[in-house]
Order: sequence, then structure tokens, then C-alpha cells
Amino acid sequence: MSLIRSAINQVGRDMGRVVSNQIFKDAHSIPIRNSSASPSTRSSPRQKRVKKSEFDKAVSFQTSFRPPTLVNKLVGAYTALKNEAKEFIQDDYLDNSETEILLNSMMKFKHKVEDVVDVLELDEDKNKNELDKVEKIIVNVNTLFREVMTTAIEGAEEMSVYYHSKAIETPEPPDFGKHMMLSTVWLEDYSLNGEFNWFNFFLLNGIIICLAIYVSPYLLALYLIPAYKGFKSHRDLQSELDENKMYYMKMCTFEKRRSETFKDLLPE
Repeated sequence: MSLIRSAINQVGRDMGRVVSNQIFKDAHSIPIRNSSASPSTRSSPRQKRVKKSEFDKAVSFQTSFRPPTLVNKLVGAYTALKNEAKEFIQDDYLDNSETEILLNSMMKFKHKVEDVVDVLELDEDKNKNELDKVEKIIVNVNTLFREVMTTAIEGAEEMSVYYHSKAIETPEPPDFGKHMMLSTVWLEDYSLNGEFNWFNFFLLNGIIICLAIYVSPYLLALYLIPAYKGFKSHRDLQSELDENKMYYMKMCTFEKRRSETFKDLLPE
């Protein structure tokens, strides 16, 4: 039964390396933003945790059952694990929370397989059929693991391309000089988004000009009010765009690293 032990240990090594990988532990350093910005709709990990409880119920059986019953229960746990995995990758993407939840579930399953094999190997000759079935289950788990990793790779690569394109497409703020000129005559909105408010333009400029002519030319200093607002809006917009671009570039690099890690962990 050394082949079974070897297969079990290989699954454990592969999954354990994913769970412990520093890339996923450091995921908290990347700010979380609205998932609607992604190319496809992602379900939240919290919504998908419902399936995890079903797996926990299926895998928590005792090993005191008769060998045929043990194997049947192991098959039930595998089915629950497979359903959980399919649910997680149905959107063709495996995020960090889903990765940790799913692979921890696989580790639990791996430990349960070890317990079942320990019991069955107490009488290998008598339990040969059951051990053969367990070996097939392990093969199926390896296949499932490969499918999950392949989907994770493709999803991470897709997201990396998406974030890179978003970084490139991040617009530049309007020319500072032009923006200040337009803002000073109450056309800040026109400079930022092309909305020309004729009423404000004529009314506010008319009031200031009339005050300057009929009251005091020093009242032209009132133009400092829209000028300051224009300066502040340009500064805030520049800061926001720079922050967005930096975020997209970080996420692009992050998804590339995830993809490379998943590739390294694909079973031979």
C-alpha cells in the first residue's frame, strides 16, 4: 500500500504549500475594492462558506464503522468536497479567501483518508477491495486538485491582464493651467467633466464684474474663490487617479505572482 501512502503524501505536500504560501498570507496588504470592477461577476467567499459546512458534516465521521461503510462515507465526503470546489470555481476565479477555505478542506479530507487507510490496512487482504476504492478516490482528488489549480491559473492570468489594462487606461487629469483658467471663471465642472453651466457662468461672472465696476475693482479678488476650488479639485483628482493607477499595478503584480505560484504547484 506504499503507492496509496505516496499519493496521499503528494496531495498533502501540494496543498500544504499553497495554504502556507506567503503570497496568500500577505493578501491583506492589498486594499479591497468593489468587485464590480472585475471582468466577471464574483460571488463573495462568505456566501460560498455554506457549502463548506456541508463538507465538514460529511468528513467528520468516525472510523469505527465497518470497512464498506467507511469507504462509502469517504465517497460522500469526496462528493461534498467536489461540490464545494465546483462552487468556488464556477466563476472561473479562485480568490485568496476561497483558496484558503478550499485547500484547508482538502487537507481535512487528506487527513481523513489517512485515518481510513490506517484502519483498512489492519487487514489488507480482507480489505483489498476497499483499499482499491480508496486509491481511486485519491486519484480523483488529484484530478480535482489539478482542475482547481488550472482554473486558478487561468483566472489569475485573466485578472492580471485586466488590472494591467485598467492601469494603462487610467486617465490623466486636465491640464493644470487650462483647468485653473476655466475654474477661475466658474467653469470647474466643464474642465472636469465637460458640463457647461451657462447660468452660473453668466450670473456669477456678471455679479463679480458689476461689483468691480460699480463698487470697487478690488472685488475682483472674489475670483480667488473659484480659483482655489479649482486648485483643490485638480489636486484631489490627481491624487485619486494616482492612487487608482498604483492599486491596479499592485493587483496586476499580485495576480501574476498568484498565477506563477499555482503553476509551480500543479501535480506532475
